[in-house]
Amino acid sequence: HIGNYSGGFRQYAETQLDKAGEHAACRRRHLEWYAGAAAAHDPDRGAPVVGEPSGWFDVEQDNLRAASATALATDPTLALQLVTSTWRFWVNRGLIAEGARSLTLALDASKERSALRARALAAMSVMLIRQAKAAELTAIGEEIVDLLNEHGEPAERAHGYHQRALLTFMAGDWDLATRQSDEAIRISAEFPAVTASVQHFAGVLALGRGEIEAARSRFDAALQALQRVPDNAAPFFIAMSLGWA
Repeated sequence: HIGNYSGGFRQYAETQLDKAGEHAACRRRHLEWYAGAAAAHDPDRGAPVVGEPSGWFDVEQDNLRAASATALATDPTLALQLVTSTWRFWVNRGLIAEGARSLTLALDASKERSALRARALAAMSVMLIRQAKAAELTAIGEEIVDLLNEHGEPAERAHGYHQRALLTFMAGDWDLATRQSDEAIRISAEFPAVTASVQHFAGVLALGRGEIEAARSRFDAALQALQRVPDNAAPFFIAMSLGWA
C-alpha cells in the first residue's frame, strides 16, 4: 500500500530540499531529464513509420505533468519542446482535452518564432480537429508556413505548405485547399517525400469532387515520387482519406 503514502513522501522530500536550498536545482534537473526522455520516446523522431506511443508515457504521466509545470514557470521554450514530444501520446490515449490544454499553455507562454513552434501548432491542429473546432485551422496553416519560411529547412518549408493545404481542407474550404495543394506541389518538386504525400492529398481532393481521372493521375504521381524516397526516410506521409472530412 505504499502508493497511499507517496504524496506524504513527496511533501517530506520537498521540505528537505527547501531546507537545503536545493529545491529549484532539483526541479530543473527533473525537467531537463524528462524533456530529453520525452524527445527520445517521441514517435515522430525515430523509425520511418510512426507507431503507437511507448508505454513509457503512460508510466511517467505524473512526472511529465510536473516537468511541464516547472517548464511553464521557468523555461517556456522547453515547455513547448516537452508538449510537442508528448502530443501523439495524448491523441493515441484519447486525452484530447489535456493535450489541447497543455499545448495551448505552452504556445501562449513561448512566443519565440521557430520551427519548434510550427511543429507545436501542427500538433494543436490535430487536437482542434479531434474536438471538431475547425475555425482556427486556416490561420494555423498560414502561421506554420510563415514560421517555416523563416526558420525551417527547405524540406520542412515544403511540408509546411502541404500542411497548410490540408488544414484548409479540414476547415471546409476545398477551393482554396486545391489552390494551396497546387502551390505545395510546385514547391515540393525537389523533395520526393513531400511530393508523394501532397500528390496523394491532391488525389483525395479530386476524388471528393468526383474527378476520377484527375485523382488517378495524382495517385500515380504519388507512387512515382514514393519510388524516389529512401527506405530509411523519417516519417513523411500523411495518410488520409475522404473519411477525414
